[in-house]
Amino acid sequence: SLPDFPRNRSLRTLVLSKTNFSGTLSDSIANLTMLSRIDLSSCNFHGSIPYSIANLTQLLYLNMSMNYFTGSIPSFSMAKNLTEINLSHNHLTGQVTSTRWEVLLSLVNLDLRNNSLDGSIPLSLFSLPKLQKLQLSKNQFSGKLHPFSEVSSLRIVDLSSNRLQGQLPNLLQMATYLNLSTNNFSAGIPAGIWPNGNAAWPISEEIVIDVSYNNLEGTIPEEIGGIYSLGVLNLSHNALTGQIPSSLGKLNHLISLDLSFNNLVGHIPRMRRPETSNEGNKGLCGFPLHEECKDSGSHSNDDIEVDWNIIIAEFGFIYGLGIIILPNIFSKRWRIWYSQQLDDILSKIFPKLIS
Repeated sequence: SLPDFPRNRSLRTLVLSKTNFSGTLSDSIANLTMLSRIDLSSCNFHGSIPYSIANLTQLLYLNMSMNYFTGSIPSFSMAKNLTEINLSHNHLTGQVTSTRWEVLLSLVNLDLRNNSLDGSIPLSLFSLPKLQKLQLSKNQFSGKLHPFSEVSSLRIVDLSSNRLQGQLPNLLQMATYLNLSTNNFSAGIPAGIWPNGNAAWPISEEIVIDVSYNNLEGTIPEEIGGIYSLGVLNLSHNALTGQIPSSLGKLNHLISLDLSFNNLVGHIPRMRRPETSNEGNKGLCGFPLHEECKDSGSHSNDDIEVDWNIIIAEFGFIYGLGIIILPNIFSKRWRIWYSQQLDDILSKIFPKLIS
């Protein structure tokens, strides 16, 4: 175990990660008043996290993950310069509403995964101006997530495996990685939570969205086809109904699509190249399933591809040729050939429009 720390105003970094240190951590750690970096990850510490850490005003980086710490998370009211807090993979309990997150205006990364934290997720976390990564998965957080107004900095959000409920939040507007799976979110998927034309998302980043294992109902919005950089979409194990939007077939970057175990029906749109899972939807038909669609008229108009430029050019050529030459030629063979050419052009148009 670590001894008590004497007062020291020169030590800047305390890194003991992946060592065999164990026991409790003394409140005397606050005697190291100039500490800017603490890394005690992957050790065998237990007991509570000293509340005196909040007095370290120069602290920028705090990593106590992969230990056996218990109790609640201390307030960081004095450590306002923190940019990263990692307390994941411990046995922390209690609520986090009294931690005064709103003062951590420089916080970029918060990782509290794999604990036993409960209660609601503070709204103040979603308004921190520099927060980019928020990982709260595998806890016991509950309640609803209310609409957020100032969340443009968030890029990675993982709230999976909790007890959150209500409607999906508008975190879809900015996150490049969003995992809300294994919760109790219900109601429909509002079309307004999908960004318009990917305006808020960097085109260069692949977007991952996972809202599987919830209680989502209603249809999948067509607007999802506007997320041009969408790479992975998992809507499986919900209660979604209706048809699969044809707009999904237009996503060039989509590599994995999981719509399994819903109540979807109708024709499966043509996909460019994603790994797709549709099992558990008894009403689906068409490729790649063995079930053929009985009503060919149910295909979306977006699946019909008519090259109008070629058709118009061909039609104009044949029609013009007939106007110029036909009055001067009265042979039966010419009339038959001309009629056949018009029939060929029309057959390219109408069968596709009525299929």
